[in-house]
Amino acid sequence: MSYASGVTTYASAARTYYMGGFNSLQDTSAISYASGLTDMNWISHPMAMRSEYQSENATKALMVDVISRVISEGGIYSHFFHWHNVTPALIERYLFRVDSLINGADVYRGSANTAVEYYFVRESVDSIKYSGNTVNIYYHPDYPSSPYSRINTPLWVYVDLTGTTYAGNDITTSHGGKIRAMGNDKYYISVPLNYANTNVSFDITTVAGAPAYINLNVPTLTKTGQVFTTDQPCTFTVFRHLKTDPATKWVRWKAVGTPATSYTAPAFSASYDHRVAVVTAEKKTTLGPIF
Repeated sequence: MSYASGVTTYASAARTYYMGGFNSLQDTSAISYASGLTDMNWISHPMAMRSEYQSENATKALMVDVISRVISEGGIYSHFFHWHNVTPALIERYLFRVDSLINGADVYRGSANTAVEYYFVRESVDSIKYSGNTVNIYYHPDYPSSPYSRINTPLWVYVDLTGTTYAGNDITTSHGGKIRAMGNDKYYISVPLNYANTNVSFDITTVAGAPAYINLNVPTLTKTGQVFTTDQPCTFTVFRHLKTDPATKWVRWKAVGTPATSYTAPAFSASYDHRVAVVTAEKKTTLGPIF
């Protein structure tokens, strides 16, 4: 759902239709993700940054300030661009700059709707209790007029199994949620919340063999002839453009939507430059060199 740039006056009427959105107004102080924000804060949330990218150095300087505050305060970073005003090379430099600024930090990078939904999910939790091998979560909608039934983003629960009978073992859950292993018997477990109910429970058990933990590593990509190989399951997309006209856009030529660790491409035309992009289940990407 969208509305005219900068318009915030009808936000109260929209709250029953969607959870939230970002307008194009800039407010470099609008980075809070702490408890205390309301549904109205998210219906029309200003961007932390807005730029037409007329001054790359000025944009970089502001990014350093805003992103450093976001990391230190556990906040949220958002940026509005008119991308049609900039070159692909400038976009690439911007994205590499973001990567360098968040490098080493435990940062979630995703869509605006996921960030908004997760705030509502997190704030709805009343308590989490652990008994035996069962985890019980109790919750309720803080803002009943908002459409909680549209939420698809799960809650992530932190579990420390140090000193329990599970210590030193790999785990799984009865509800099949994704698990992020942090090492030393510490985990994050994803749990979808159904807001037709007010509680959910699941069991933790040990698992033999290779555990199905999520992989947040950036995939490696190698090429041998027509065969492309990755170190984890990925989808593959081959892009190309005419060598005789470097200004033309790169276009998708071939795509494989089923995750795999290898892909054999058809013969490449000498008239085109090609690049291969791979994406993991957790949306980690690698873009190969031009060939």
